[in-house]
Amino acid sequence: MRHNVRTLRAEYPAPHLWRMLIRYLFEYQYLSPVLGMSRVPDPRDFLFASTWFADDFLATGILDETRFDALAAAVGRLCACHAVDAAALRLPVTRTGLA
Repeated sequence: MRHNVRTLRAEYPAPHLWRMLIRYLFEYQYLSPVLGMSRVPDPRDFLFASTWFADDFLATGILDETRFDALAAAVGRLCACHAVDAAALRLPVTRTGLA
């Protein structure tokens, strides 16, 4: 699901890095077990490898992985306050059977 959203990295200059962090944290929830909309085995590694997140936040020292995990968990708790209607959710089936 993450790759269906075009990156807006170029739209976020340095002063707006915090807005980009919020976007990444929200999008991460689609990968995480909280919303259950993905079958990615390691959502954090996938996010770090498929975006510039590691370059923009980890390599610069703005965040470390522990702080990211804490922020992602907090956003996950916020998202968990809302129910996803499983009857309305349709995941595509691929040849391997994974979405």
